[in-house]
Amino acid sequence: METPPDALNIEALVPQVATDYDAEIQDGIQKFEQLLADSFDAQHAEIFYEHADYVDSLFDEFAPHIEPDLRMRAKILGGISLTFMSIKYGHDATSPKLYGGLREERVLAAYHHAQHPRHMMRAMFEYATKINEVRPGTYSDEDFVTFPETAGFHDVCMGDGRRVDEVQSWLLYKAFLERLGFAPSNKTKAGILVTIWDDLHKRQLVDTSEKALTDDPEIWDKRVAGVGDLASVFECRGPYEALCVWLEDNCKKQNKQLFTKEADAAGFSLHDVSVEDCFAFVDTRERLLKALGKALAGNVVFMRSFQPADPDLDQYFTGRLANVTFFEAVSARFDAGKLSARGVFRAARMFRDGFLPPAA
Repeated sequence: METPPDALNIEALVPQVATDYDAEIQDGIQKFEQLLADSFDAQHAEIFYEHADYVDSLFDEFAPHIEPDLRMRAKILGGISLTFMSIKYGHDATSPKLYGGLREERVLAAYHHAQHPRHMMRAMFEYATKINEVRPGTYSDEDFVTFPETAGFHDVCMGDGRRVDEVQSWLLYKAFLERLGFAPSNKTKAGILVTIWDDLHKRQLVDTSEKALTDDPEIWDKRVAGVGDLASVFECRGPYEALCVWLEDNCKKQNKQLFTKEADAAGFSLHDVSVEDCFAFVDTRERLLKALGKALAGNVVFMRSFQPADPDLDQYFTGRLANVTFFEAVSARFDAGKLSARGVFRAARMFRDGFLPPAA
């Protein structure tokens, strides 16, 4: 498989973004520092310790041999980045917040809330553990310690456009760590930048060829981050999260803000709504129903044809075919008028939670 186009141009973009978006990066750093200053505030402390405990639980499950002192960096950086995501973008799909930037405005974080990096962290730990079983020593203890910061920081900046958001996230991570006296990890840099989405080829900016295994010294850093970022395609949460992505994408200017415009026309507020509330609203708007039907059919194709960061990923995460089957079934029922938009969302949630077989 060929290297995705523009993959080699990302490094050239870094200094440009650092200059053009310095104010936004500095603002992000100040917000992180304020979180640290507020760490003894009861509300923020509760959020932080919930996330830090989650990070610790991943070590307990996948790398219990890593000692507490080595985990401390991961717990601090993973905890603070997830706390930032919870406060800025929302904790989960029941409480998404609106975000914007120089390119976007009033985008509902239906997918890019704190649960996304939490899921990414877990998938990175799981993938690295599986790879070490077949390729011992591929991922070291140091690698495991960097996973929480890679996942936690990879989407902290959103609203300024693809490529720019990811580069900004890396630069904010780098500057924030330097302020704290930590050395930024090049592994995290490789991991964050590889999550840039190539919309033309519907894949991440990672070389999946065999040649890359010998030519690219960062290939395993890139693979674990790329896999973690989009592991949902291969897990039962995939259809649920794909629907959340569809909703968020249709709030963006790059997709003509279809959902936002329909909501405004109907007087449907995007403040203090859940993703399920939004799918109930979809049932009242013909244009949204038509777009959702097209997206359901499109996800059958996407789930089946998606090329992951590791071309052998189906051997390690085996849920892709079930996700395809699920989308085939709900797409057919939706087109036949037997399932509403809200019904599709609820079915995906039940499928995620193990209460519904793929073809139900």
